[in-house]
Amino acid sequence: MAGKASDRRFRFTKARLDALPLPPAGKRAVWHDERRPELALRVTGSGVKSFYVIQRAKGKLYWFKLGTYPTMTIEQAQAAATKLLSAVADGVDPMQAKRALRGEPTLDEFFTEYWERHAQFKDSGRDDKQRYATHIKPRLGGRKLSQVTEEDAKAIAEGMERAGLSGATINRVKALLHILFQKAAVWKVCIRPNPADAIERRGEKSRKRFLRGNEIPAFFAALAELPVQPRNFFSLCLLLGQRRENTLSMKWSDVDFVEKVWRIPDTKNGEPHEVPLTSDALEILEAMRELRSDSPFVFPGAGAKGHLTEPKRQWRKLLQAAGIEDLHIHDLRRTLGSWQAKSGVSLAMIGKTLGHKTLQTTLVYARLDSDPVRQAMQTATDAMKVAAGMAGPEPSAD
Repeated sequence: MAGKASDRRFRFTKARLDALPLPPAGKRAVWHDERRPELALRVTGSGVKSFYVIQRAKGKLYWFKLGTYPTMTIEQAQAAATKLLSAVADGVDPMQAKRALRGEPTLDEFFTEYWERHAQFKDSGRDDKQRYATHIKPRLGGRKLSQVTEEDAKAIAEGMERAGLSGATINRVKALLHILFQKAAVWKVCIRPNPADAIERRGEKSRKRFLRGNEIPAFFAALAELPVQPRNFFSLCLLLGQRRENTLSMKWSDVDFVEKVWRIPDTKNGEPHEVPLTSDALEILEAMRELRSDSPFVFPGAGAKGHLTEPKRQWRKLLQAAGIEDLHIHDLRRTLGSWQAKSGVSLAMIGKTLGHKTLQTTLVYARLDSDPVRQAMQTATDAMKVAAGMAGPEPSAD
């Protein structure tokens, strides 16, 4: 909603809150109480009005939801805000202060804390939110943490299995439920045996999809028609073979044009990784540097993270234009590894390229394409035929 910051601050009264205009559908507007500026009312396009305390702690801006108006009155919200802010001023952890206002949280309430305190800062945070909303919230969201049993956890996994969901999906939900109760123990919200431990890990089929030779011309033709930012992002995903979350958050300070390397300070395996920049990748980055804004990110974005978030709409547009099905953005990383294997590059070198920590992770590339295997079989067959006198040796190039 447009307007100056001062226009969004007024004395909260029932008449004023009831008369607030609604923002457009899908948008939100935030208003602040003149008497307690940290107390805010967030209004959605659908008319939901929620009280929040906005507080900066440990270098991060937190939004603590107090309740929904008019179920929570203005007086109750102001009292809760005063109590929370006083506790924080006395050195109490903001989350502990919030919990003190409500007692033991439900799983829904604790997931909100998990989001505010941890998940929103993760690259996979949105995945956590989607998995929670789809698989955990409908069955367990209203339960107090201490009321969630091992049988409840197993029932979620069994229900997903009956619905035909993959082992990988079930394992991700198990991992999310596990970390929720792990964080509850670490943050001293609820210390108890972790119910997610009762879920048996399901087997996973490794994905083997990558861009094949007959798909590449159409892929590059469709890629050329995209806007600059998504085109360059997809191109670098393919050319450099790094994880999409690392590529999305690439910073100019980590790109060394002199040494021709991109230094990733933190990867999924917990270690930094140096990526050599090929001439094609350098050409893209140098062109982007000419257009660079004040953002520290190579792919700047308007969201809270400051960089581009996964451009799913542009990806769907690309695949539709290229006539390619069942290809994920992560498959571009696998494409580089598979074409290295196809070209006879050693598994050790492929692992080094992709930043794998163990050879086991890289072994999938020995199975992705049949050409190297076929060539090895043909070489052995030819040698046996020569030994048996069934065929002569290959003629010399001389």
